[in-house]
Amino acid sequence: MNKKMFEVKRNHHHIWADYLRRWSSDGKNIYYTTNKKNIVLDSVRGVAKEKDFYKLTDLSSVDINLIRAMSQNSPLELQRHHMRHLSDFIKLDQTYCNYRATRQPNPKFEAAHHALKHNLLENLHSAHERRVLPILNRLAEGDLSVLGCLDQMIKFLMYFGHQFTRTKNFKDAVFSSLPRTNDLECRLADSMEHAWWFHSYMMGMNFGKSLFDTRFKDTHALLVNNSQLQFIASDQPIINIHRCLATTPRNTPPKHADFYYPISPVIAYVICDSDTFASGINFVDEHQVRQLNEKLARRANAHIFGQSRDSLAELVSIIGKDEP
Repeated sequence: MNKKMFEVKRNHHHIWADYLRRWSSDGKNIYYTTNKKNIVLDSVRGVAKEKDFYKLTDLSSVDINLIRAMSQNSPLELQRHHMRHLSDFIKLDQTYCNYRATRQPNPKFEAAHHALKHNLLENLHSAHERRVLPILNRLAEGDLSVLGCLDQMIKFLMYFGHQFTRTKNFKDAVFSSLPRTNDLECRLADSMEHAWWFHSYMMGMNFGKSLFDTRFKDTHALLVNNSQLQFIASDQPIINIHRCLATTPRNTPPKHADFYYPISPVIAYVICDSDTFASGINFVDEHQVRQLNEKLARRANAHIFGQSRDSLAELVSIIGKDEP
């Protein structure tokens, strides 16, 4: 057996370290805010992570039935993808159950299974990241033409969808909105929480596919920051900045979305259903950059990231706070 089969990844990053590296002056360290809202300088590999965040749980029949029911709200093409992934995870559980039934201890099997439970979903996200890295490099250079290739657009939007749904912030927002007014709702909410690792991945697939289907209707644009003020990043890297949010009640899905994703201190990508930006290249001024940074800080869970201490200092007090 390959030794890597036994290596357990427990520190799961919900923000990609190589993405954050664009805000690093030395390629290794980055300024960011801690849970106590202090600004520190530390390794990009030591931030935005949580132990066992993507660890697989054993799926009960209730969990499996809920996943299948949720999947049925998706187009058939996506349902097939969902069920293919679900089948793989069920087989993993079944293989372990069959092994336990033999009552013959096998330390190597136990170790490999333990590693798979911790690593599989983290590895899936890493695969999306590897596929999109050349695309992000081109976008960071201001080259929007890279998305003119259909295959590249598919890879980018699938990655984009997962970047929105894989975070702790998104997880907490979904859990806080789940109804628990009766026994059935409580059981369903508990099941979703227990199998969140699968639901979040399924939602990311759905979101990416939805953005692909509406790509000719939506406005796709690259924002180029020529001001002295830099774009920041956050632990919720993609946010909805549509103006309708100002009048949308908390825990109510907004009717419209302008998705904003900073790629570097000087480049950001937006997918809009408003006319806020024009398709193609848009140059933004310091006032616009300040507004975007403030929105990103307010939607952050705990961490915002920047190339300098000064770029974060004036935003610390509004992290996680609603707009006035």
